[in-house]
Amino acid sequence: MSEPQKIPADKLIAFGQAILQKVGIPGEDAAIVARVLVESNLRGVDTHGIYLVNLYSRRIEKGLVNRDPDMKFEKRRAAVGVLDADTALGQIATLRAMQEAIAMAREAGTGTVLVKNSTHFGAGAFYTQHAAEMGFIGILMSQSETDVVLFGGKKPYLGTNPYSVAIPAGRMPHF
Repeated sequence: MSEPQKIPADKLIAFGQAILQKVGIPGEDAAIVARVLVESNLRGVDTHGIYLVNLYSRRIEKGLVNRDPDMKFEKRRAAVGVLDADTALGQIATLRAMQEAIAMAREAGTGTVLVKNSTHFGAGAFYTQHAAEMGFIGILMSQSETDVVLFGGKKPYLGTNPYSVAIPAGRMPHF
């Protein structure tokens, strides 16, 4: 067995971006998705890393992901909104939702955005860290497919239901 190769993060991001652009994702969106995936690798969460670009590409080619979505954000209250992602890549939709939540939090002190019609968004830490970097507490929750088989069980019964929190800590690393 050969030694694992180390590839600089910027080269891996460019590689992922090129693949996504080849299947019709606009350059800026492809760069964001690739960056989210590679940052997962850098955190040691390879299950949500750059290898997912293959799965996403197949889903895009099958028409399960909208290459050029027309996302619509509707602010329902001072601190509550809904983003219809129009089956965008989940990374694009989730980052937009977090940005909308941050904008509302600047005005109202808090912001909650529900996302509908989206796809797999990768690891939640990227988005909550984004909020923490902007000086806000970031919380992300999602439901997931039922794919966990309970001990002794035969059929999937639970989902993983991702949850992520990041809290700014001044000069210290974010919690």
